Amino acid sequence: MGNLSIDIIVGYFDGWPEVGTEVIGDFFDFRYTGAAGNTANALRVLGFDTAVVSVVGDDTFGREFIGDLRGRGIDVSKCRVVPEKTSVSVGISMRSSERSFFTYLGSLGLMDRGFLMESISDIEESWVVVCGFNLIPSFQEDSFLNVIEHLVWNGNRILFDPGWFPGGWGDKETALVVDIARKSAIFLPNQNEALAISRTSALDSALEYFRSEGLNGCIVKLGGDGARGFVGEEDVSTPAYRFGEIVDTVGAGDMFNAALLRGIVEGWSYSEAVSFASFYSSYAITKRQEARYPRFEDIYPLFLKR
Repeated sequence: MGNLSIDIIVGYFDGWPEVGTEVIGDFFDFRYTGAAGNTANALRVLGFDTAVVSVVGDDTFGREFIGDLRGRGIDVSKCRVVPEKTSVSVGISMRSSERSFFTYLGSLGLMDRGFLMESISDIEESWVVVCGFNLIPSFQEDSFLNVIEHLVWNGNRILFDPGWFPGGWGDKETALVVDIARKSAIFLPNQNEALAISRTSALDSALEYFRSEGLNGCIVKLGGDGARGFVGEEDVSTPAYRFGEIVDTVGAGDMFNAALLRGIVEGWSYSEAVSFASFYSSYAITKRQEARYPRFEDIYPLFLKR
């Protein structure tokens, strides 16, 4: 449940050009993804029956978006076409493997609470990955807690990835994120998000803050340094893995989330599931296009040999 956006990725650049000038990249990709689409693609390839709760615009992009997801075997019955342009994000990739995004919200602004409550009414005993808090206005309203509570009441378990809030982490946004995280099975920020939300400057302090706030689980994604966190009383950590040249880091966190969920439903320890998530996302960032989504039966033997 989250943001479907057209992702236009351009790279690689050594730095930002001066205003009014132009630079030339050597890499381009066009994707029907956004965080929700990217996560859904990975979940489906990893063997899950997958549905998406989101909206697209009433335009060519929106219609092709729905067709692309349906063609991948993803249930789009909970997606709505709204009278707006489909959301678009332009990702700028640097040779340092860092990236920045320029986003037009478009259709995401019409993903309202009424639609959400209608879409989730029959979701029971499932895992729900919630992403796009940073981009979807209705997710940032206090009433979104009712959506989360309804999901939990129906026996669902939530993985919550907040994303980076474009306007900065004010008191209101921080408090709401922590409230949602408390109701989630696992909270999945990256390091910058974790430090900003916890108002701390060190990872240990951030994790202690999230424990003190009563979270069941918090796993912080650390990019090239792997991941660290806790689930219940269990501390977990993993390194990143090396598979060769990094070619595209956009969506790496979404891949991590999907692979983590596969490890959890396999019944592995959380430490093993987190290691698999790091392994899967580390592999994905060395590939492009469809190769970014390895099947479980293909990647798991490699994981066993790590």
